Amino acid sequence: MAAKPEDELIAVAMVSWRSRDALRESLPALEALRESFSLELALVDNASGDGSLEEAQRLAPWARLLANPQNAGFARASNQAAAVTRAPWLLFLNPDARIAPGDLRRLLEALVARPQAAAAGPSLFDRRGRLWPSAYADINALNYWTCFSLIAPLWRGWRAWVAGPLRKLGVGRRTRRADWLMGACLLVRRSAFEQAGGFPEAYHLYCEDAELGWRLRQFGWESLYVPEARAVHTQGHSSAQAKAQTRAALFRSLRLYGQRCRGEAWIRSVGRSARLDMRLRLAIVTVLEWIGLCQGALAERRAAFREILEIWAARGGP
Repeated sequence: MAAKPEDELIAVAMVSWRSRDALRESLPALEALRESFSLELALVDNASGDGSLEEAQRLAPWARLLANPQNAGFARASNQAAAVTRAPWLLFLNPDARIAPGDLRRLLEALVARPQAAAAGPSLFDRRGRLWPSAYADINALNYWTCFSLIAPLWRGWRAWVAGPLRKLGVGRRTRRADWLMGACLLVRRSAFEQAGGFPEAYHLYCEDAELGWRLRQFGWESLYVPEARAVHTQGHSSAQAKAQTRAALFRSLRLYGQRCRGEAWIRSVGRSARLDMRLRLAIVTVLEWIGLCQGALAERRAAFREILEIWAARGGP
């Protein structure tokens, strides 16, 4: 393989947790990237116990593999992967995400063209070709409802439904700044990532990418959404295996983000939306239980919603 210029040396940082089946698709897909870029791969397994590490070793013998004795969380494991690589560009890639060489090149070219840009993220599509949000404005009490609430899936579905026709008309295809980008497929300038301190390890799961975007802005960096670059993300492969725990983890992390980055006024404002949202969810659960639907699943959801209410009622730590 011919040597690639420095601008095309990329380190892929991947974190697995019970991701064996997803790795069977994503790791072979990296071979196409290796033909176009000088690629490193560091995969950190968070005590999956399902053969994920062995599968990675079989499918990508060229990779650097690390095994954590317990689940260290996404942020810490991502930082571990970054630390054992040396390329000037870091591609954080979920096991259930794939990006083609041409699309990765679009991300890279966007960053090379704008030296003040630290991170670039693509459009994310599911297996059915539906576009899902991957670039965000700062979290506040208003966009809480479109990102995190019980109506968020409806909002995302509506956006996915209208996105296709709008893209054909050229709407929304321009590269633009975002406050933060989803970490499922994210290309980052290593120097900026290290200056920002990497992903904040106070988070076990969720919102580490939101704080990374916030930290980068504090140092004068930009994050770019490059919609012409496309990636496939099957969404929530690992979190689907522990839905109640991950739902509570999301809202715990959201409050922690407010404490670390935004302050008490933000917590009060977003907290009002979160508490109203949880009460609405609990009311729906009560109605569904009354008519006798999904008793077991509803009990699990009720417990999670009550836990989230407690999280946002607390005045101290999360």
